This record gives sequence, C-alpha cells and structure tokens, in this order.
Amino acid sequence: VLLLLIQKGAVKKLIQKLMDPSKPVRIAAAGALRNVTIIAGVEYSDLLVREDIMTPLIFAFSQSIDAMMEAN
Repeated sequence: VLLLLIQKGAVKKLIQKLMDPSKPVRIAAAGALRNVTIIAGVEYSDLLVREDIMTPLIFAFSQSIDAMMEAN
C-alpha cells in the first residue's frame, strides 16, 4: 500500500500541503508524513529529499518562529 501511495504522488501532495495557508492542514500533512516515515524506514528519507521536502519544512519553521515572535 505504501509503495502505491508513493507511486500515485501522495507524498508530493503531502509535501505541498506543508505550505497550505490552513494550520490544521499543515499539521495533518506533517503527521501523515511522519507516520509514513515510521512505516517505511530510513530509506524513505531519501525520497523525501528528492521530492524537495526541505523547502516547505523551512517555510513551516519560519511560520512557527514568526508566530512565536509575534506572541511575545
């Protein structure tokens, strides 16, 4: 099932959802990617890097940092 999800582009769509304007969508996408990595193992991380997970992760981190700075 996991291989099918990868082949059908679910990973790429989840990665894109990490930059969604809706915070609950971003959280759900991050949780889903986390769950998939637990099932797939370390070799899955190479796929995530190839699919450019770093750009949306940096975006998500910067959004969180901005929100914390505004709160203080």
